[in-house]
Amino acid sequence: MFIEEQDGCEWISPASCSSSDMGLRLHPSGPSNVAPHPFRARVLIVDDDAMNQVALEGMLSAMGHVVVGSASDGMDALEMYKQLRPDIVLMDIVMPYMDGIQATKGIMEFDDRAIVLMVSVMGERHTMEKALAAGAKGFVVKPFRSARLDDKIVKLLIENSKNQINK
Repeated sequence: MFIEEQDGCEWISPASCSSSDMGLRLHPSGPSNVAPHPFRARVLIVDDDAMNQVALEGMLSAMGHVVVGSASDGMDALEMYKQLRPDIVLMDIVMPYMDGIQATKGIMEFDDRAIVLMVSVMGERHTMEKALAAGAKGFVVKPFRSARLDDKIVKLLIENSKNQINK
């Protein structure tokens, strides 16, 4: 997975590339086409692919969000959530030991106000429905533009803030 410039926009795309190719294409602190905004999130990244973690961390940092941790399976994600209490979790689905849907259920059982955003290539309707039934607040299918991810994060933060005010 890597970030690439195409038509003046950043894209995150799955790819088989060497680590040297990755180093040339990924610029975590490089320019971003995402306009700054006041919503900054503390994010936990959950993905079993280290390259995906690095790519997401670069995108999120460029957007102004803070990555507070990364987990490579659902069991670690659940423990890290309990310790770190991030504002939002970006969760892959297919992972060893415990998949993203089971991890989402566990997080929601621990904290029913948690915000889990599924980020996966698994974009089939039944997969999305299972994720939402587990408690995920949204779903972003890879590949996607960084602006789309940022828009989704901000929307979820705003919705969560409104829900907290109305309680």
